[in-house]
Amino acid sequence: MTVNMEESVYAAEDQLSRGLLKEAHSSALHAIKSVQDPQLLARGYSVLIQADFQCNKLTDLEPILQQCGHKLHQLPVPTILLWGVVAVELGETAAARATLGKYVTDISSVGGVSLAREDAMALSRLYAVQLLGSICHDFAAAAAWLEGGGAGLSEEQQELLLLELEEAEEVMQEERLADWAATHAAAAADHDSAPPPTAAAATAADGLGPTLKAAAAAGGEVE
Repeated sequence: MTVNMEESVYAAEDQLSRGLLKEAHSSALHAIKSVQDPQLLARGYSVLIQADFQCNKLTDLEPILQQCGHKLHQLPVPTILLWGVVAVELGETAAARATLGKYVTDISSVGGVSLAREDAMALSRLYAVQLLGSICHDFAAAAAWLEGGGAGLSEEQQELLLLELEEAEEVMQEERLADWAATHAAAAADHDSAPPPTAAAATAADGLGPTLKAAAAAGGEVE
C-alpha cells in the first residue's frame, strides 16, 4: 500500500511539474486520503497547495482535512509552513493568522507532540515575527507568545526571535517616520511654491492699463 501511495504522490508531483494543475490537485487529494507516512503526507499536501497557488488561490484546508480524516495539528510542519507562506503571499492575512494561531495552539495542547528544534524555530518565526509582527503590527501579542515559549522554543531560540521581533518593530517605526517626513516635506514644498498674495496680484496686474492697475493695487473698484 505504501508503494502504491508513493507512486500516487509521485504522479501528482509529475503532473504539477508539467502544469497539469487540475489533475495534480485531484491526484494529490486521492493520495493523501490513504497516506499515513508523514513525509508522503507532506508531499501530497505540498502538491495541493502549490497547484492552488498557481491558480492564484489559497487552499481551503478545513474541508480537505474533513475529507481525509485529518486534524489540523496532524499536518507536518513543512506543510503548514508552506500554506502559511502562500497565505501571506496572497494577502490572506486574516486566514493566515486564524489557521496558524489554531495550529500552534493545538500542537501545544495535544500531549505527546514535540517539534524538532528547526521546525519549532521556523514555525515560531513565521507566526510571531513575520505574521503577527511585520504584517499585522501586533508586536505585543507576538512578544507575549514568544515569551510563553512559542512553538516549543529553547531559551536561546526565544531570545533570538525576540531580538528579531524588536528589530522588525524598529523598521516599522522608521518606515512610518520616513512616510510622515515625506508627506510633510511634500506639503511644505507645495506651500512654498505658491506665490504670496501681493506677488500674485502684481503678476495679474502686469497686463492691465493704468487705471485698472491702480484699482487692483488699492483693492477697490474702478469708478
